[in-house]
Amino acid sequence: AAPRLTQEDITQLAKKLAAPGSIHLATLFEAVLDHTSLEPLYVILSETSRLLKWGHYFTYYPSKKHSLSHLNRQAATALAQLVQGDRAAFADTMAGCYRYILSRVTKFMVEKCQFQKAASIRMPEN
Repeated sequence: AAPRLTQEDITQLAKKLAAPGSIHLATLFEAVLDHTSLEPLYVILSETSRLLKWGHYFTYYPSKKHSLSHLNRQAATALAQLVQGDRAAFADTMAGCYRYILSRVTKFMVEKCQFQKAASIRMPEN
């Protein structure tokens, strides 16, 4: 999707990320989804997002402020990489955001919900 993002798209993304209360990762993901041309990949990404959207909110517990600021910094880094034309770094940074969410959700499920089987979830590699 990154090659399909125009300079205008990137400018609009930067404006959205600068808006107060912006959830940067969601904004970037929507842009990626909007520019995904392969129908099967679009379906996979949109359904995965629908299924996992709740996981984003788990990242806020117990330290909502830290987790959200961490994700916003990472997403801002991803946008900067996109501006620089480094699409591979953009993709890696975006994937890192989702690995972070998965690790936070897993930790929450094990520590707070006592769902011990969650500890066996393998984290995707970089």
